[in-house]
Amino acid sequence: MPDFQFFRLSSDGTGKVTYAAPDGNNYIIDPGSAGNGWIFTYDTNSKPVMAFRKGNNATDNDGELVVSLDGANSIISSLLHYEDDYPRKYYYASDGGNNNPLNRRAFILRCDGINGSPVQRWCSLMIMTVKP
Repeated sequence: MPDFQFFRLSSDGTGKVTYAAPDGNNYIIDPGSAGNGWIFTYDTNSKPVMAFRKGNNATDNDGELVVSLDGANSIISSLLHYEDDYPRKYYYASDGGNNNPLNRRAFILRCDGINGSPVQRWCSLMIMTVKP
């Protein structure tokens, strides 16, 4: 029988995104402070846990949020809709650490047509991982 884990991604009224990470801590990133590159949030060991960049050109116009899955039971993952008032088209991927700005196991989230944070204000999502 598979083991499931759930990690919440939510945004408050100011647009700051909180991630309840596999290490048991909550991390916050402020997409509103992003310039033209990646911004990061780090854990107590100075390893990046969250990264965000806004969309900035015609070929890559959707914002991207990346969160660490280090400590999760696997990178086999899916996105669950917890609460939001507006339907959105999310797309996502998991990565073993070789193709994301955290350089560690991660979940990568984007939302079609949103060049800012894919986790919009007052939105709450869950990342579900499955141990095979």
